[in-house]
Amino acid sequence: ACSFRNERDMHKVKAARLQLRMIHAVYAAVIYCALVGAIWPRRTYDIWWHLATGKHIVETGQLPKHDIFTYTRQGKPWIAHEWAWEIAMYRLYHAWGFAGLLVLKVVVCVAAAVLLTWLAFRRGGREIPVLIVVIAGIFAAAPLFNVRPQVSGVLLLTMMLCLIELGRSANVKWLLLAPLVMIVWVNVHGGFIFGPVVLFLFLLSLVPEWWRQRREGVRPEPAPVWVLVALGLACLACLVNPNGLAGAIYPLHYIIGEYSWHKSVIAEYRSPDFSNSIFLYLEIFILLVVTCFSLSRRRMKLFDVALLVVFLHITLRWERNTALFAFVVAPIAAEHLTGVLVDLGILKPEGPGAQKREPQALYWIMILALAAGAIASGPAAVRKVQKTFSQDYPTECVEVVRQHDLQGNMFNTYRWGGYLIWKLWPEHQVFIDGRADVMGKELMDDFRTAHKLNPGWREVLDKYDVQWVIISASSPLCRGLRLDPDFRLLHSTDNAELFVRRGTGNRR
Repeated sequence: ACSFRNERDMHKVKAARLQLRMIHAVYAAVIYCALVGAIWPRRTYDIWWHLATGKHIVETGQLPKHDIFTYTRQGKPWIAHEWAWEIAMYRLYHAWGFAGLLVLKVVVCVAAAVLLTWLAFRRGGREIPVLIVVIAGIFAAAPLFNVRPQVSGVLLLTMMLCLIELGRSANVKWLLLAPLVMIVWVNVHGGFIFGPVVLFLFLLSLVPEWWRQRREGVRPEPAPVWVLVALGLACLACLVNPNGLAGAIYPLHYIIGEYSWHKSVIAEYRSPDFSNSIFLYLEIFILLVVTCFSLSRRRMKLFDVALLVVFLHITLRWERNTALFAFVVAPIAAEHLTGVLVDLGILKPEGPGAQKREPQALYWIMILALAAGAIASGPAAVRKVQKTFSQDYPTECVEVVRQHDLQGNMFNTYRWGGYLIWKLWPEHQVFIDGRADVMGKELMDDFRTAHKLNPGWREVLDKYDVQWVIISASSPLCRGLRLDPDFRLLHSTDNAELFVRRGTGNRR
């Protein structure tokens, strides 16, 4: 009898372990949406010079300290601050091709979405509000889900916010893990500056509370010394990179330093254009957030206000920060939407009592359907990825360059610089590529003068002793070169044209 009861109890325990709750369905839906948002490839031009950099590092075992890809900026100091991501990109591409790049992006985005959902629940969000806000945030951020190092910031910033939440609500010593996050972040992307920023905002938001607690004779919580130590160590962790102090202060050059000029010419530093369909989900997300905060009776924490103001500002100013804004604000909005739905009577207040019966069959059907959809979307995305990453590139002209073994300096379209590096370097060095910080304002101005056929365009080609030109067919420069007796058209396609200077060794 005892043996029978023990066996029956064991079956009950196993059955309990298999019980699904709505929270599991929420996680499954979030993972599916993050996977779909990340797995479909998006055209991006900068992946090529990132791949070339990763290849160079892997093959030589050294980080480049000076420019090696262009003849116009040859030897100019270059802080290759995204080296760790570039190595990962190249190794995955070398092993699995374009599918490897998708794997990297999907893993990062799905991990970030799972942490975001956990954070929303940790802050008191309930299943339905968390599902609504987090999925809205994912689709608002999805246009920035590309394979560039920039996407790593979404995961690392979310990790930092999770540590802050644990430090605030559980044990302040969780914040001592922040320096470990910073060591990774400083070696994958210049957006690491947001790590110390959110820690500093957290510290500032605690000052009024610490002051109130001290006046009441209560020991300040969380302990100020640990918050200060965590912030200090996180800042020091920024020095743990191959470039030392230069790598740690690198982002400041983009904000107020010598590279700040490029914000006026790089598209992703423009404000979001809400007439563009790509920002439709961002618009919906912002309206949802505004509605949640307007109807909520909960008082916003000072830290939440600081996050909202800072990240809304940098998003409305520069569209490249859209994903960061969505992931920072979503847990806050989920908490307030929960309060709104409770106040309206749509959700019952949480409290002690018998657990409600969960529709197990429905949850299993949802999870299995989402899993099937995710599995089915994978092969389709992989089939599309090569075409997407290869769109709008001068593939035929590159083959002609190789066949005719063109010599001398080239002039090229800006957005194709990375692709030409990947295909033609080291035999050929490009005129310009997507590393705006390395290129400099003078070179960028010269490129724009020639590319747009502005007065002085011919002098630019002579200044750099350009012997052949591989240029977008839509460029005004094509019209000028067709009429210029010193150049002849060697090859033409729908999207690209290849010209060579007459009287040189570049003959048919």
